[in-house]
Amino acid sequence: MVDGWGSLGDWRRGPYHDEDWNLHVGFSGQTVFHPNINANDTPGVIRTTISLSDQPELRIDFKKLVPTGTLSASGISVYGGELGFSWRNLLVQGE
Repeated sequence: MVDGWGSLGDWRRGPYHDEDWNLHVGFSGQTVFHPNINANDTPGVIRTTISLSDQPELRIDFKKLVPTGTLSASGISVYGGELGFSWRNLLVQGE
């Protein structure tokens, strides 16, 4: 198996703030340009593969949540945004 490669980026700014107000905006993205190359040549499965899984925030053991196994893919991308503002003691935020 040959390892793939990708890229990630993150942009955050606080475009406005004063004595009472504060505004925060952000954007993030990740992409895999060349997934792993699967050398077993299984019929019906393309040679580039990915697998997805996640671990819980509280890690009692190393068991992964919802692993997908090996998936055929020529690439994968994930994008997200974030926004937050505060006014005196009120804070609202989201990703």
